[in-house]
Order: sequence, then structure tokens, then C-alpha cells
Amino acid sequence: MTASNSGCGAVQGVKSVTITDPNGGGGGGGGTLQANFTSTPAPQPNQVVTFDGSSSTGSPTDWRWDFGDNSTGTGQSVTHTFANAGNYSVKLTVSKPSVGCPFAPCVSESSVTKVVVIGTPPPPLSAEFSANVDCVNVGGFDQCQAKTGQTVTLTADVADATSYSWSFGDTKSGSGRSVTHAWTSAGPYAVTLTVVKGSSTASKTRTFNISGSPVARTKSVVLPWIAQTRGALLQSSDLYVNNPGTSPTDVTLEFRKRGTPDTNPPRVTRTIPAGATLYVADVLRELFNRENVAGFISVSVQGDVEPIITSFNTTFQPDGKQFGQTVAGVPMNATDSAAASGAGDQVQHLVGLTDNSDRLAYFGISNPGEAPATYHLTFFDKTGRQIGDSGDDLTLSRFGQRQFQTKEIHDAFGISNADDYRIEIETKSGGQIIPYASNLRLASEDPSFVEADASRAAKVFLVGVLSTPGLNNSLWQTDVLLANTSGNPVAADVTFTSVGNTSTPTSPLHLTLTPGETERLANVIAGQWGIKNAIGVVTITSAGDFPIVQGESYENTNPLHRFGQTMAAMSDADAASAGQSQLLVGLRQDANNRTTFWIFNPGTDTAEYDVVYRGLDGKVLGTTAGVRLGGGKLRQFSPSQHPLPAAGVANGFTVQIVVKSGKVLSAAQVINNLTNDPAYIKGEAR
Repeated sequence: MTASNSGCGAVQGVKSVTITDPNGGGGGGGGTLQANFTSTPAPQPNQVVTFDGSSSTGSPTDWRWDFGDNSTGTGQSVTHTFANAGNYSVKLTVSKPSVGCPFAPCVSESSVTKVVVIGTPPPPLSAEFSANVDCVNVGGFDQCQAKTGQTVTLTADVADATSYSWSFGDTKSGSGRSVTHAWTSAGPYAVTLTVVKGSSTASKTRTFNISGSPVARTKSVVLPWIAQTRGALLQSSDLYVNNPGTSPTDVTLEFRKRGTPDTNPPRVTRTIPAGATLYVADVLRELFNRENVAGFISVSVQGDVEPIITSFNTTFQPDGKQFGQTVAGVPMNATDSAAASGAGDQVQHLVGLTDNSDRLAYFGISNPGEAPATYHLTFFDKTGRQIGDSGDDLTLSRFGQRQFQTKEIHDAFGISNADDYRIEIETKSGGQIIPYASNLRLASEDPSFVEADASRAAKVFLVGVLSTPGLNNSLWQTDVLLANTSGNPVAADVTFTSVGNTSTPTSPLHLTLTPGETERLANVIAGQWGIKNAIGVVTITSAGDFPIVQGESYENTNPLHRFGQTMAAMSDADAASAGQSQLLVGLRQDANNRTTFWIFNPGTDTAEYDVVYRGLDGKVLGTTAGVRLGGGKLRQFSPSQHPLPAAGVANGFTVQIVVKSGKVLSAAQVINNLTNDPAYIKGEAR
């Protein structure tokens, strides 16, 4: 059997391989095997196209088609529908049995590829972008000029791309159509924008020549909400600030109260040793000498090491019961002391808020920046229908916080009796604002903190989902919430993988969310796959526009007296890679609390980790070395498995997952032994 390559002939874009059988083509008849086909192209997408391979020569017996859009077919004549306009490289491969080969049986095979045009293809995707500084073209290359510490605004020309990824050339990156950045050292930096729209990707690079003296770097993390009250509601907040670096660092903590800003806000500086955690119980009273007040805390540090913050907010009830929630620190986009705060995400969303006889929601916005911020609020029900609006744009003062209580949400925006409603917060001007919310279960008075988010990941994970009995005859389950914030339908596949290195994912649940729709998968593990007594990870994969994903675990022995926790979704962008660590800060194991945590390998290859337990002073309490996890696998560390003293650890501890190979995501829940109420903590990569 011999092979030869034929030319493209008169049809542009055709590549053919002809295989000649010296014995006349075997059982399929004599002659040279040659693939060929004709097509009847539809003028528009979503219309049927007929492909006919009968003009192939050499009496083929098998026809295989590749339509160039990840779809295939078989048969001499086939039909196919293309979803989108474009140019598609359609390949036909024909074959037939052959004889006379050294190792019979064998086949003769030939293929041909032709470009089929469907509809009017969209223009090529552009990654051009503009900057608010001087840019010129020198020798065919774009050159832009800026100073160290100067905030530069970069804006993509394309307004409707699926995603925007920025690389600033100094190891920093950003996302969104418009971003701000400041360079701290002089030099040339290659700034690259990569845009994705559907299946198209484009990139553009410009050189930014930065001049001037280096500026001091400041990392800032904001705890967006904190409170201490001693009236009808008795509550306090404990604070954990971890130094993930290898040397001591000085952190400055500043409290900004809600309402009229303090002229001289309380500010303290503390030194945190390497790997150690600053812990302050009832932080507003003990650290800032403030009571009956709410607001937010900014934590700043000089250098490249960003602190990790967890706060425990606890409410104390007259019968002695305690319920609470955890609040995580939010890193600020502006990383340089000479730079003004960037706008951050221009559109953020609070999803899964509820106003009914079971739960009531409140929400707020913190502005940690030095400039006032202007924003707009739009409310949508779970079908995507707009049900409220702020009317005029609202303004939040510099270092200000505004909280909207349930009555104001009813009166000002007309929101009532709404399940799983969504708030869209659009920043019009000013710096990075931080929306937040909480759902309060009325029967148990248990709050669950809700973080703001933006749709940005094609694959996300909820780590630690439950469908299992617990201690004290409890029964736990997890809901998964998906919110489509776009104006297009969103398709998503949902799978569940239980704990263990031998577990396999379930068959996918295929969902399609209409524009603006929010869907709740109640008791997802048992309700969707009939699995009971299981713990694991839910994976949501989507294409095109991406939904916001949120989880909620709760005790359901008595549906009229539920309590639980909200769970934040994670993506590969949150993972720690080889040479990095994931840290779980604010874990508790003592007479009043117990901790369960999970480590998850989001990759496809086997990964290896060392799990290091550290006290608040940074000293190692114990290590579980050489933990190996296959791709997509999850491992649970239960309270009895921790290498800690039998009596536990006073005030808390930190878990550091050191990645030796692969990558890792992690999450934990700290359970209050008095009420069995859990609080969720998401791992942070450093």
C-alpha cells in the first residue's frame, strides 16, 4: 500500500491524501480511493446543511465527517446544523477494506477538507485598547509613557467580549473591559490584553515606558463589614489577621464607622511574626475602644505580602444559644501607595437574597477609597424580571458605609415577598466599592454572610457540599444557586464528586438559564442524583457567558428552624500552584468549636501536598506530609484527624497546604458545639 499527497486543485483550502491499493482496492472494488463531497450551504445559522460524499471515487465503504464545530457524523450523505455564523473547515474521510498488506487486514483511506461559509461571519475579534496617557507608534510598535505611581486607565475597544484578561508586565494582572494600574518601578513593561468572544480569541501588546523613582508598595485588605452591639441585639466580632510571609511584618488596622465619618478614625499598628496570626476577640471594643457601632476595617502593610483576614461575627441569644457567620477580607485593586483606588469591578452582583416568612435579607456597601463613589442599584427577581431600581445614581462618601435594612428595602425599592432575588451594583465613578449582604433566618436568628461577585469563570467549584446526617441527630444538605446575570441564555453542566481518591463524578446535570434567571438546586446531591450520606465537591462548567454560583448548607431536621452557612464558589484563579500555599485562617478546635476542612485538586494530574498546622504564634503544631490526590479528587480532614492536642488549641489555629506538585483549593467549616451552627472559610492562595 502506498500513499501520496495530491494538490489542492481548483478548490481553495482543500487538502487531500490519496492512498492507492496496488491490488485494486480489495473488497471495495478497484481504482484509486479519493474523498470528495458537495454541500448545500444554508444562508443563515440554525438551518440544515446537506453534505453529500457520493462523488468520492474508489468505491469507499465508510464515510466519516468532522464539521469543524466539535460535531461529527457518519454516512455517505449527512445533514448538519451550525449554531453560529462563520467559516467552518469540514473534513470528510473515506475508507474501504484493503488486501495485500504485510499485516492484513487493513484499510485504504482518503480525506478532503473544504471551507463551508455559514451566514455572514462576524468581523475578526479585536484586542485594541486605549490608555489615558500619551501613546505613539514608533517603528510599527505602540509606545506609551507614564510615571511610577501614576494610575493608568486601560480600556478595551470591544464592548461585548466574553472576557478580558490583562497582563501588566510586572507579574500583576487584571480583568474587565476597563482596568487601572500603577507601576512602582521604572522600566519598559509589555502590557497585553487578551479578549475572548465565543470561540474567538485575540491579543494586543503595547509597551509602557515607566519613568521616575520607585514608590513604596502597600498591600491593603478590607473587611467589608464588622459590628459590635450591646442593645436588643447582642453581637461581637473576633478578628484574625494572618501574615503568610517568611519575615515579620507591620500591619496598620483602621476602623471606619458607618454614618458620619470620624475626623481621626482609630488606627493601630501591630507586628505579626512570619506565619503567625494576630487574633483579637471582640475587636471593636478591645482594639479600637468602640461599642455599639458598625462599619469596616482596612488592613494595610508595606511590601508584597498581602495579609489574610477572617472575622467571626457571633450573635448571643437570651437562652444562651450562639449563631454566627464568617466575613473574609477583600483585597484592594490599588496596590501602590501613590495610586488612587481603581474602579474594580464596574458591575457586581449580590445573589440569592430572600424576603419571605422564613428569611429576610439586608445589604450594604463599603467605600474604602479616598474619593466618593457613585453607584446604581437594580433589582431582579429569580426569573430575571426587574422588580426595583434606585432611580437616580447614589453617592457614598469617601471611607463611607451605607447599609440598607429590610424596611428600607421594602419602602425605597418595593422589594417584598421575593425568593432568591438579585441586586446589580454598577459603579459609575470613584474607587473600588465592596457590596455585601446577609440572609437572616427568622426562626433561629442565624445570619449567613453573602459576598458580592461577578461572572468570570468557565468552571467553578463548591467544596464541602453535604447530604449527610451529623452529630446530635442533625441532618445536613446543600443547595446550589446559579444566577445568569447576562442578557443571553447560559448553558451549564453540574456534576458531583464525593470524597475519596477512587470516587468518580456523577453524570452531568444539563441546565439552561434564561437571561437574568436564578435557579436553586435544592438539596442538590440527593435531589438531583439520589445520593445520600455523601460529602464532596460540585463542579459547574459553562461556556460563553458564565453564571454566578453560590452554595448554602443548612441543618434540615426541622425545616421551620433551619440554620447554616453560605458557601462561596472557587475557580482555578483561586488555586495555589507548586511552590505556593493555600491557607485556612481562623480555624477553631476547642471545647466550644470543632473544625472540618477539605483539600481539592482541581487539575487533571495527581498532586502532592504537605498539610501544616500552625498556632497563632506561627509555630508548627503538627504536619501531615505527602498527601497525594488524583485530578478532580477531594479529601476531608475531620476533627478527630487533626494532629492537635486533645484539649484543642486556645483561640484558634491556621492550616497551611504547601503545594509540592499540581495545585489545590481548600475550604473549611468551623462548627459551634453549643448550637451545631457552622461557619464557612475559604482557603486563600499565597
